[in-house]
Order: sequence, then structure tokens, then C-alpha cells
Amino acid sequence: MLTLKKTIIAVLFILMSTVSAVGTVVASEPNTVYVDLSNSSTSVIPGQSASLEVGIPSAALPDTKGIQAAKITLSYNENVFTTDGLLRYDDALGKYIWRDDCFTLIRPYDNGNYRIKNPYPTDLNPSDNKKEIVIYVSGKKDKWLSSDSGVPFVHLFLNAKETVSDSNTSITVRMENTELQDQDGNDYKNYTSTSAKIYVGLPRKIDIVRGTLPPSSQAISMELNQGMEVNALALFANGDTTYVTEIAKWESSNPDVVAVKAYGSISGVSYGKAILTATVGSLVGSHEVVVGSRTEKEKYAQPDFNVSVTYVPSSDISQKAPRFPVIVNGKSAEEGLLVDGSMYMPLSVGRLLMLPVGYDSSKKVPTLAGRAVSQFKVFAGTSYVKARDIPVVLPGAKTSWDTKNKILSIEYLI
Repeated sequence: MLTLKKTIIAVLFILMSTVSAVGTVVASEPNTVYVDLSNSSTSVIPGQSASLEVGIPSAALPDTKGIQAAKITLSYNENVFTTDGLLRYDDALGKYIWRDDCFTLIRPYDNGNYRIKNPYPTDLNPSDNKKEIVIYVSGKKDKWLSSDSGVPFVHLFLNAKETVSDSNTSITVRMENTELQDQDGNDYKNYTSTSAKIYVGLPRKIDIVRGTLPPSSQAISMELNQGMEVNALALFANGDTTYVTEIAKWESSNPDVVAVKAYGSISGVSYGKAILTATVGSLVGSHEVVVGSRTEKEKYAQPDFNVSVTYVPSSDISQKAPRFPVIVNGKSAEEGLLVDGSMYMPLSVGRLLMLPVGYDSSKKVPTLAGRAVSQFKVFAGTSYVKARDIPVVLPGAKTSWDTKNKILSIEYLI
């Protein structure tokens, strides 16, 4: 059981290395590097921050061992996004740079073996309605930015303008101003990139949900003197959803029954019912909350395996998404889905492996084995996790891609 458990976890960590920037599975091309730009939420409300991540999800290169340093230039529409509130002026450099709390190295790159300069804004072509972000990252000797796990190395924010509405836009890697170097300082030219597609606009509906459960018409039940975390889930015109818990105004129709302690944090004060509302601008979401006493059966019932909804397609794109067989130590494993250039595996694998699945109330994301899962989607009622977002904890697994039969094989033994 332990071997099987470790084996299937290895699937999650490695699958991302088989995915290309344009949504097709890539055969073993060891000389190709992918500069991967992604966003944790496909939709943002005007005035909110878009969360961006950059990485190089490639295995070690046979002739260069890996990419050790990178200058990456991102390009965005200046009519949609702004750096207001994200920058500080550095007297020593004589220019504006990203504030220290608005970008970060992602684990496992924050261990002292890697160095990042504060990203800085620039405008390479003032007439094209675009502006750029320049990022410098490097590793010490034999420490590579390129990774077969696909874990991104830097995370930063970019703010959507408050005046923008119903705008579909993309943040891209400006290839002609991006440079990659190997451990000898040689420029590496054979690479491509992905882009982050983002919808900026006001939601069409707000649902109040318990924790990370999907929306439901049933009343939320809680016990007397019990605290509970709820979320405001915004639904957009394009079918995307995102949490707006921290920017919503929360109210209870009967504070003597249900009290609002903080954003999305409620408490049962006395027996009865109340209507809980979450307001964003002129949009109001409401849900009934009942404070009562649970039966003995309810007290000892095991909770269902449920995880958060962050993406609800207007049509079920999982029916069209490519599926790829996965062979683990010679045996068939659960299929993955290729969506928007990324491989997703069902989070229900956690229950199969007896891994704890929980909820991080501060980050508003589900957790798998105690680790936060920042990117996850729901297809046909099943929650999927993006493979590259799961931390690398199981090195030594071997993978091979069968180009002809389109089968991913994974081997891992204790």
C-alpha cells in the first residue's frame, strides 16, 4: 500500500513536464525549454489583483544540465492592468521596483540557493498600449531554474484597473526580450512560452458557500456557539468563478442568532434562523443559516470528500479535453485531463491514497496532505488539481512518454 501510495503521488508531480504551451502533449524533446506563465484565477474583479506565476517546467537538459539564470519579460495591456500600489522607489537603483510583499520566490526556490532581483516595470514601446515587467532570477552552482516537476519559481501580483469591465486579455512572455542561460553563462535559444488568459469584469452572481463546498440551495446548518468559515463565490459571465470573500460586505439579518465575526466568519449565537448576505458593489448574494442541535447520527457521521470550486465552465469542457492513459509500475492509473495547456488529475486521488484533504481558511484554498492547493478546477462534478502546484516531495521517479501510443509511463519503487 505504501509503495502504491508513493507511486501515484509521483504521477501528480511529474505529469506537468509532458504538457506544452499550446495545449498538446509533447514527446521527449530534451532540448526544448518552456517558460511557463500562469495565473491562479482566470477571472478577476476590477480593482482586484491578478496572481501570476512563472516557471520553467523542463527536465535537465543533456547538454547543459539545466537553465541556471533567466531574464524574463512579461507584457500586459496597460488599459486593463496597473502597477498602482505594487511599487516602491529604490534610491540606490534610481527606479521603481516591486514592493517586497508583492512578489516572492516559491518553495523550494526560497532556500538560499536562488536569488531574485525585485521585478521592475518598463515600457519598451510607448505606442503599443502595452507595458512590461522584467524579472531576474538565478541559481547558485548546479542549482537549476528548469525543473522536471514544473514548480514555478516566482509569484507576483498585477492589479486590474477599477474602471475596466468585461475585458478578455492575456499577459504574455515577450520572447525577444527574454534571456535564458546555462551554468556556463551561455545563452539558450531553443525555448517557447505560455500566456496567462484573464477575464476582467464584474460577476453576474454571488453564492455563499460553506468552506469550499459547491453552491447549494439548502440552508447552512450550524450548532449553537459554533464558529464556521463561509465564502462568497462570484460567478462570471464566461462561466468562471472566484472567491470574493475579503472584498464583500457581510451582514446577518438577525445578529442575535447568527453573528458575523469577520469576512466570511460566522458564529451561532442562539437557536433560530437568519439570512446571511455578501455584497460586492450592487451585487448581493444571500443564504439562509439555521442554528440548531445536531442528532447523534449527524454528530458522528464522516464528512463527505468535497473540495473547492474555482472554475465552473459554462459548458463541460472536460468532454472535449484530451485524456491520457497513465501507467504506473506497469499498471493503469486514473486518467488525467489536458486543459489550457496543463495536466489535471482528480483530487479524489487523495481519498484513494488516504491522504488528508482539508481547507486553509486564511488562503481560501483546499489542502492535500496538509499543503495548500492554489489551482484547482471542477469538471463534470469532479474536482481536479493542477499537477505543477503540488510541492515536490518524491524525487527519484522515472518517466517516459510513448509518442506513438500517447501513454505516460511512470516507475517508482521504494
